[in-house]
Amino acid sequence: MWWSDAAWAIDYGTAMADPAIVSVEFVDASSGEIFARTRMPADQLPPSFGPDTPVDIAGNAWSVVRADPPTAAEFSAAGRLVLTLHRIERVSPHDMLYSLPTICDALPAAAPHAPRGDCLTLHEDDWRQVELVSAGHDGVVQAEFAAIRLIFMDQAVAGPDGRVVGFRRLHVRAEPAAPLACALPAAELPHRLPAVRRSYSCVAVGGAAAAGSFAFGLGPLCLYGVAAAEAVTVLGLHPDTRGTRAVVDNAAAGLASLMRTYDLTLVDWCRRASVGPESVADYLYETL
Repeated sequence: MWWSDAAWAIDYGTAMADPAIVSVEFVDASSGEIFARTRMPADQLPPSFGPDTPVDIAGNAWSVVRADPPTAAEFSAAGRLVLTLHRIERVSPHDMLYSLPTICDALPAAAPHAPRGDCLTLHEDDWRQVELVSAGHDGVVQAEFAAIRLIFMDQAVAGPDGRVVGFRRLHVRAEPAAPLACALPAAELPHRLPAVRRSYSCVAVGGAAAAGSFAFGLGPLCLYGVAAAEAVTVLGLHPDTRGTRAVVDNAAAGLASLMRTYDLTLVDWCRRASVGPESVADYLYETL
C-alpha cells in the first residue's frame, strides 16, 4: 500500500462529513508513538491489513505489525484505522557481511531416497569446516590457510570493540577435493571410538540427506562423513550441544588413535589450525 504526500491533504471537514473516508493513524512499533495521520477514501484501502503487509509512506518502506481494525468492512464502518508499523531498513548489498571467512565449495551428493531414522542436520556453511585430512595433504592445507589469512587481513570488518564482526568476502575452498588418501573402512569407526554415545542414520546438509553419509555422537561433538564402497571419503567434526564435556578425554583418545593409525591431521579451516593427535584433547577443550 502506498501513500503519497498528496494523500495527506484531504480536507478535514470533508472527511468528517463523508462516511466513506477513513481516518488513518500510523504508529511506530519501536516507540509506540503516532508519527503520521491521514484520511483516505475507504475504496482506496486494501480489503485487509494482515501482519507483514508492506506499506510505503512517502517513499519509506514499512511493514504492518497489527491493524485495528484489520478488515475493510470494520474500518470502513468505524471510519478509523490504526496501523502499527515496523520500519524496514534497506541494506545495500555492499554493506552485507559474511559471518565466516571460508566455506567448502563442494557439497555432498543427495541421497536418491529419503532415509529412515534420525539424521544429523548441518547447515551448508558447516560442511567440512572442521575435518580430518591425510597428513600428505599438508601442502594443500597450507595453501588454503594462506588464502584464508588474506580474507582476515583484507576483508575482515571489526566492531567498536575491535573484534571481527564479519567479512566483506570469503574464500571458497575447492581443495583438498579428496581429503582422505587412506583406505579407512567405515565399519571400523565405531570400534575405534570408545566415546560413541549414539549413531545417526545419515547427515542432512541444507535439508537434503547426503548419499552414503553417516554420523556418530562422540562426547560433546559429532563425527560425520561420507563413505563410498565401504571406505570413508570425508570425515568431519561438528559440536553437539547434546553431548557432555565430561567425556572429552575419551573422545580425544579415540580420535588420536584413529589419527595415528591412518596418518590424519585435524584441520579447523576457519581458525587456520592444523592439529596433530598429541594435541587433540587441548583443541577440544579450547573450542567446545
